[in-house]
Amino acid sequence: MPLRQISTALLLLLLSCTVYADAGDDFAALMAEEWEARLAYDPVFASELGDRRYNQQWEDLSLGAIKTYQDQSRDFLRRTYAIDKSALNDTDQLNYELFRRTLQSRVDAFQFKGHLLPLHHRGGAQNLENTANRLNFESVKDYEDWLARMNKIDDYIEQTIDLAEAGRKQGYMPPKILMQRIPD
Repeated sequence: MPLRQISTALLLLLLSCTVYADAGDDFAALMAEEWEARLAYDPVFASELGDRRYNQQWEDLSLGAIKTYQDQSRDFLRRTYAIDKSALNDTDQLNYELFRRTLQSRVDAFQFKGHLLPLHHRGGAQNLENTANRLNFESVKDYEDWLARMNKIDDYIEQTIDLAEAGRKQGYMPPKILMQRIPD
């Protein structure tokens, strides 16, 4: 094989590797960014996973914070679609599809305004006493963080009431049968 053909073949191979690396790096960075945003949005989830950065916080249930999260999710989905899936390796293509579907499902769910139904039979402010059972308390700092989080519970409950009231005003009410299953 002439030197020119070998050089061309090597150049094409290197370029294709660069495309895969760039797309793979972009995709990995996007997933990492979305993961960090999700942990910041849901501090209790982060704490359950052992990430203690948000141990003193509850989820911000204000309408403004929810809108920001929705906008952010739409942006992550848009950025996901901007990545050329075919430029990813097989493993990343599968991860891409799972990630994209998760984001798409989340974005699609926004139209149903489930956030306006903050109390339901499987969770809500009425079940906060179970939160401590899902967390690891291993140090004095963990207990101090818990006390700081508990000092903010009034705000969390007020936000829950505000969401329920906003839902009521827009005609979003849970079925009576489910409300009967909510603990007093």
